[in-house]
Amino acid sequence: MDPYKFQFMMNPCLALDPMAVNEPEPPTPSVDEVLRIIAAAKPGDDQDLVLCCLHLLGRIDEMLRLRWKDVNFEKKTITLWTRKRKDGTYESD
Repeated sequence: MDPYKFQFMMNPCLALDPMAVNEPEPPTPSVDEVLRIIAAAKPGDDQDLVLCCLHLLGRIDEMLRLRWKDVNFEKKTITLWTRKRKDGTYESD
Protein backbone atom coordinates (compact mmCIF):
# COMPACT_ATOMS: atom_id res chain seq x y z
CA MET A 1 0.00 0.00 0.00
CA ASP A 2 1.31 3.39 -0.96
CA PRO A 3 1.70 5.58 2.19
CA TYR A 4 1.30 8.77 0.12
CA LYS A 5 -2.03 7.73 -1.38
CA PHE A 6 -4.16 9.58 1.21
CA GLN A 7 -2.21 12.81 1.55
CA PHE A 8 -4.23 15.98 1.15
CA MET A 9 -3.02 19.39 0.18
CA MET A 10 -5.58 20.97 2.53
CA ASN A 11 -7.47 19.76 5.58
CA PRO A 12 -10.92 18.64 4.29
CA CYS A 13 -12.48 19.15 7.74
CA LEU A 14 -11.95 22.91 7.56
CA ALA A 15 -15.04 23.20 5.32
CA LEU A 16 -17.28 21.61 7.99
CA ASP A 17 -19.26 23.70 10.46
CA PRO A 18 -18.29 23.05 14.08
CA MET A 19 -20.73 20.91 16.01
CA ALA A 20 -22.72 22.56 18.78
CA VAL A 21 -21.79 21.52 22.29
CA ASN A 22 -24.47 21.68 24.95
CA GLU A 23 -22.70 21.47 28.27
CA PRO A 24 -25.04 21.17 31.23
CA GLU A 25 -24.95 23.89 33.85
CA PRO A 26 -23.23 22.76 37.04
CA PRO A 27 -25.77 22.33 39.82
CA THR A 28 -26.10 25.18 42.30
CA PRO A 29 -26.44 23.97 45.88
CA SER A 30 -29.59 25.02 47.69
CA VAL A 31 -29.54 26.91 50.99
CA ASP A 32 -30.33 23.67 52.82
CA GLU A 33 -27.38 21.90 51.15
CA VAL A 34 -25.00 24.74 52.05
CA LEU A 35 -26.15 24.63 55.68
CA ARG A 36 -25.59 20.85 55.75
CA ILE A 37 -22.06 21.32 54.37
CA ILE A 38 -21.29 23.86 57.10
CA ALA A 39 -22.76 21.57 59.77
CA ALA A 40 -20.80 18.56 58.46
CA ALA A 41 -17.45 20.40 58.55
CA LYS A 42 -15.38 19.84 61.68
CA PRO A 43 -15.55 22.85 64.02
CA GLY A 44 -12.35 24.83 63.80
CA ASP A 45 -10.21 25.09 60.72
CA ASP A 46 -12.46 23.05 58.40
CA GLN A 47 -15.59 25.00 59.24
CA ASP A 48 -13.69 28.31 59.05
CA LEU A 49 -12.47 27.41 55.56
CA VAL A 50 -15.99 26.57 54.38
CA LEU A 51 -17.34 29.83 55.82
CA CYS A 52 -14.55 31.85 54.17
CA CYS A 53 -15.33 30.28 50.80
CA LEU A 54 -19.01 31.03 51.29
CA HIS A 55 -18.65 34.65 52.41
CA LEU A 56 -15.79 35.64 50.07
CA LEU A 57 -17.02 33.60 47.07
CA GLY A 58 -13.52 32.27 46.57
CA ARG A 59 -12.07 28.91 45.68
CA ILE A 60 -10.43 26.75 48.33
CA ASP A 61 -6.95 27.24 46.86
CA GLU A 62 -7.49 31.02 46.94
CA MET A 63 -8.45 30.81 50.62
CA LEU A 64 -5.40 28.70 51.46
CA ARG A 65 -3.16 31.20 49.67
CA LEU A 66 -4.44 34.19 51.71
CA ARG A 67 -1.84 36.12 53.71
CA TRP A 68 -2.24 38.93 56.23
CA LYS A 69 -0.98 41.44 53.65
CA ASP A 70 -4.04 40.55 51.50
CA VAL A 71 -6.42 41.77 54.24
CA ASN A 72 -7.04 45.52 54.48
CA PHE A 73 -8.96 46.35 57.66
CA GLU A 74 -9.11 50.08 56.91
CA LYS A 75 -10.80 49.66 53.52
CA LYS A 76 -12.55 46.44 54.63
CA THR A 77 -11.28 44.53 51.59
CA ILE A 78 -9.61 41.20 50.92
CA THR A 79 -7.47 40.52 47.85
CA LEU A 80 -7.83 37.05 46.36
CA TRP A 81 -5.16 35.77 43.97
CA THR A 82 -6.14 33.49 41.10
CA ARG A 83 -4.45 31.68 38.23
CA LYS A 84 -7.62 31.38 36.17
CA ARG A 85 -6.18 33.46 33.35
CA LYS A 86 -4.93 32.68 29.87
CA ASP A 87 -1.22 32.59 30.74
CA GLY A 88 -1.62 31.06 34.23
CA THR A 89 0.07 33.86 36.15
CA TYR A 90 -1.28 35.03 39.49
CA GLU A 91 -3.65 37.98 39.24
CA SER A 92 -5.55 39.73 42.00
CA ASP A 93 -9.32 39.95 42.19
